[in-house]
Amino acid sequence: FGLCTFSDHQKLYIQDMPEKSEPGSIPQTIECVIDDSDLIDYVKPGDRIRLIGVYRTQAATRRVISSSVSCRFSTVLLVNHMVKIGAGGIGKSGMKGDELSLSASEIKQIKKISKRKDVFSLIAASVIPSIYGHEFIKKAIVLLLFGGVAKNLENGTHLRGDINVLMIGDPS
Repeated sequence: FGLCTFSDHQKLYIQDMPEKSEPGSIPQTIECVIDDSDLIDYVKPGDRIRLIGVYRTQAATRRVISSSVSCRFSTVLLVNHMVKIGAGGIGKSGMKGDELSLSASEIKQIKKISKRKDVFSLIAASVIPSIYGHEFIKKAIVLLLFGGVAKNLENGTHLRGDINVLMIGDPS
């Protein structure tokens, strides 16, 4: 005994930031392994982070399928430094996340769009523009994203403002 040492580690899966990826494209995912006990549980799902580490391949897995051999290499990022960015951390502008604000021209443009009669259809058309059609599904996604309003009725009933959407279909 005494020949083994145990240490905490954590696996993370990071994705591209949606605003930096091409419209309609699927974000790429990278598996990350954290062995530094100071960094474990530092982030939670949804946090925006900047990672520094070693990007390396894992050992190949061999599979024999009907007389042909396929080798597959997987990659992993071994994390040795992590910084939160965006809200609560330092963002690309160098300001704290809660200090970021819209410019006057952006506010003017938002107000201009809000006065249009077809604003709902316009926003729905901007959801996944690379997929043609499916207007009702896109409108349902817009309603889901904007959410509803919670209400307390006179009889004491509480109505949640959450909108739920169940989509069933072939993902391909």
